[in-house]
Amino acid sequence: MIGDCSRGSSLYRFSVREGDFKPQSLITDDFDIIAVLETWAKEEITDAELAADEYVLFRKDRKNGDYTKRGGVALYIQHILKSQVCVV
Repeated sequence: MIGDCSRGSSLYRFSVREGDFKPQSLITDDFDIIAVLETWAKEEITDAELAADEYVLFRKDRKNGDYTKRGGVALYIQHILKSQVCVV
């Protein structure tokens, strides 16, 4: 069994719009999937720095050399849900 599908899934989306994204202070167990826009994360920031308890992290950072302050997304999925990256 992959979680309790009878209750449906909950999704929360928000934009950080700040250069100081701290997932542990923003993420709660109230949501199954959390989409974070405008993380401003760079490749130098490790997954451990962006990790959140009870969630699997998927991320797409700004590319190095892109000096704009915008960009970057993170997707947090409750570990009880089956998830994987699909390259298309």
